[in-house]
Amino acid sequence: MRDTFPKVVKAVKTFARSDARRLLLRDQLCARAIASMAGPGNSIFVEAGYIHYPLYQHLRRQMGNSWKIHVVFLLEPVIRKLKGKRRNLGPGDLLTLQYSHHRHPSRSLTDLLAARSLIYIKLLNKEELLPGATLAPHAEDDIRVNHMVDQLSFEDCEKLFKSIRLVNRNLSLQTVEEHLTSKREMI
Repeated sequence: MRDTFPKVVKAVKTFARSDARRLLLRDQLCARAIASMAGPGNSIFVEAGYIHYPLYQHLRRQMGNSWKIHVVFLLEPVIRKLKGKRRNLGPGDLLTLQYSHHRHPSRSLTDLLAARSLIYIKLLNKEELLPGATLAPHAEDDIRVNHMVDQLSFEDCEKLFKSIRLVNRNLSLQTVEEHLTSKREMI
């Protein structure tokens, strides 16, 4: 965490690329196992996180067109109601999916997603949140943080990273909010 911003961004990209390869292999092996259990007239329900979206593609290849495969995102109604993106993925997950789906994703995009992920992880609430005033506190926090980091350029992230890398979440949130306010005022 004390390295230069470009080196930290490079390390994030290296991790995401390796994670994508691991996830692709895992999803391929799972698809093979699931397909081997499928039989005429059988229905199979597979629960997998959104980062395992390639599992769908592997299942499609393994099982062919004779099977109906539906992807259902159970939190979609909650996320839409809260005005979040359909799957509300953080920048680190988007980076991993870029490496999962594209042989050579755009360097500018992967740099931006890696940079945003460094800010995202500082802003995200890592404590267990219990429903209270809201029924989906983690989803609300994810949406709020995603809305914030989606507004940041690579240069914004570099500047902010230097300011927030060693401070607590509350001070990080305040710093990023002030940065975004000043950025809007300049427009």
